Amino acid sequence: MAVSSLPLETFARRLSSGDPTPGGGSASASVGAFAAGLVQMVAALTAGSPKFKDVADRATEIGNAAQRLMESMLRCVDEDVTAFDAVTAAFKLPKSSEAEKLARTAAIQAALRAATEPPMRVVEASLEACRLAAELVDFGNPNAISDVGCAALFANAAAQGAALNVGINTKSFKDREAADAYAARTRSALAQVDLLYPDPWPKRRHWKRRFVQDDNVAQLARVVRPGGEFRFATDIADYAAWTLAHLLRSDDFEWTAEAAADWRTPWPDFAGTRYEAKAKREGRLPCYLTFRRR
Repeated sequence: MAVSSLPLETFARRLSSGDPTPGGGSASASVGAFAAGLVQMVAALTAGSPKFKDVADRATEIGNAAQRLMESMLRCVDEDVTAFDAVTAAFKLPKSSEAEKLARTAAIQAALRAATEPPMRVVEASLEACRLAAELVDFGNPNAISDVGCAALFANAAAQGAALNVGINTKSFKDREAADAYAARTRSALAQVDLLYPDPWPKRRHWKRRFVQDDNVAQLARVVRPGGEFRFATDIADYAAWTLAHLLRSDDFEWTAEAAADWRTPWPDFAGTRYEAKAKREGRLPCYLTFRRR
């Protein structure tokens, strides 16, 4: 039976055994799958409620995307086990002669490369699940807001755990160029937090509900690695000014803009959101702020 199909209690007991598989890689993939599953659940609760008919289409899109991520990470649970078992088998190959040593080394390196791909996919899929959860915070069914929070926390834990597995594998790569490439992918994935078109809470008495507050900026500084970025997009000029003021007074972040075009031009990898499209239709200009972690 595939590890991903095991009953939860059996899986937990397999993790606690002396067998090296399943291990941290499979556990991270499982947690990532839980995160995506929670996102899918909240999306379904939102799309299925008449109260949220205006956002039902987007909630359905998020739910479908979350399901794909969940399925992908469930596959990684099993792929991680298979890949690590192959690494173990490669280390057990004979090494009596020079030819055997060379063959063994080549097999180990190939197995390590194969074992690095599942956790790398988990890193990237988990962060995508986290982005979907963050989007649901603004318009998802409020009765499930704690589930969205759990999804984001699980996704972050899964990404961090999978990144550890990537790092331990690449440490043994003889091809340092390949190792550096994986390290760059991991840094890039873990070094960025996006807050896209959050609720601006326009009434002054509600400003304390805005996400960008000094306490949350401090929390962002704990999550974003030095050199990483916090990116913020809004079509509300007041919220853009509010965010800029809060980040500029932080010792942990610096604003990267050098010219007006820097905050008026979308990021190259940004596909846009339905909120942005609506803002443009209604004549509001989006603002894109980027802050680098010192």
